[in-house]
Amino acid sequence: MYDDLDVCVVLGYRAGLRIRRALLTVRRRVEKLPFGGSGSGGRPNRDRNLDLGAHSIMRDYFGVGGEPPVYSEQEFEKRNRMPRAVFKRIYTAVRNEPWWRRSIYTTGRLQSYPMQKLLAALRVFRYGNPYDHPDEYCRLSPSTIAEATRRLTNFIFDTWQATYLRRPTEDILKHNLTRNAARGMPGCIGSIDCTHWQWFKCLKAVAGQYHDRKGKRFAVVESICDEVTYIWHFFIWAPGSCNDMNVLACSPLMVDVNAGVWPPRNINYRLNSRTRRLLYYTADQGYPRYALIEVAHPNPVTPKRRMYSRLQQAVRKDAKRLYAVKPSRFNIILRPARFTTVFRKINT
Repeated sequence: MYDDLDVCVVLGYRAGLRIRRALLTVRRRVEKLPFGGSGSGGRPNRDRNLDLGAHSIMRDYFGVGGEPPVYSEQEFEKRNRMPRAVFKRIYTAVRNEPWWRRSIYTTGRLQSYPMQKLLAALRVFRYGNPYDHPDEYCRLSPSTIAEATRRLTNFIFDTWQATYLRRPTEDILKHNLTRNAARGMPGCIGSIDCTHWQWFKCLKAVAGQYHDRKGKRFAVVESICDEVTYIWHFFIWAPGSCNDMNVLACSPLMVDVNAGVWPPRNINYRLNSRTRRLLYYTADQGYPRYALIEVAHPNPVTPKRRMYSRLQQAVRKDAKRLYAVKPSRFNIILRPARFTTVFRKINT
C-alpha cells in the first residue's frame, strides 16, 4: 500500500514539473544554462578547425609539401626547449597511446591530432602559461590542454624515470670523481640542495602540513646534480615547513645509505695521503655534519681551511645553478603548482 502511494506521489510531482516547464516555454521565460553537455540548453562546441592548427604546426616546425620549415633547428630548440630529435622521440612514443591517438566523435567528426596535444602540453611546460593560452595556435580547448599536460607528465614519469632518473653507473661515477678531483674535491660525487615550490591548489586536508612561515603552501624539493646540472636524485614530498635537515632525514637517499646500498664502497680515492672509500656530497650550512655530506667551515681562519671552503663552495654551487638553469628553460617551475592532487612522489 505504501509503495503504491510513493509511486503515485513521484509520478504526480513529475507531471507537475512537466506542466510548469510547458507553461514557461509558452511564456518564453526559459533560462538556458550557460554550460552543459549534449543535452538541451547546452552550448554548442566551437568549430576550432583542428586541421588548420595541425597544418600550422607542421608548416612552422617540420615543413609541408617539400618546403623547409619556417623555424630552423636552432629556433625550434629555443622555442621548445629541446632538439627536434627529442621532440620526435616523445611524439613517436605517445602517438599510439589510446588517449593521444586521433579518434572520432560520436557525431562522426575527427578529433585533434596527437601533434597538437603534445605541442600544447610542451608550451605549458616551457612558458608556464594557463591552459587557455595555446588555444589560438594549437586550436584546442583549455580542458583538453590541461588533460594533455597531466597525461604527458605521467607518461614521461612512467616511461623514462628508470632510464634517466637513477643512480649513476660505475663508469659515470668514476668520470664524475675525476672531474671533481680536478676541481680540488676528490671523492665528491655531486652536490645536494633543497628548494621550495609553491603549491597553489593545495588540498585543504593537508594545507596545515604544507604551510610555511610565509603563510603560503610549499613543497620542498631535494635534488642532487653534477657539474653539467644532470639530475641524479629528485625527491618532492616533504611538507613546506621542513628545513634541509628534516628533508634529508625522510629522503630515500638516507634510506639507501642506512641500508648500505649507496654510495658504493668499491671505489677508492686518496685524500691527505690516505686511502678512503666513503664518497660524499657537497652541501651548504643547512645540512648536518655527516661523513656523507661535506660542508664548508663556518669560520675558516687558517689558509688551508679558507682554501677548502672556496673549493667546496665552488662545487656545491652546482645545485644552486640547477635551480637557476631549469626555471630559465621551463618557466612553469616559476609558477605555483596548479594541480589539486599529487598521485605519487618522485624519487630515486
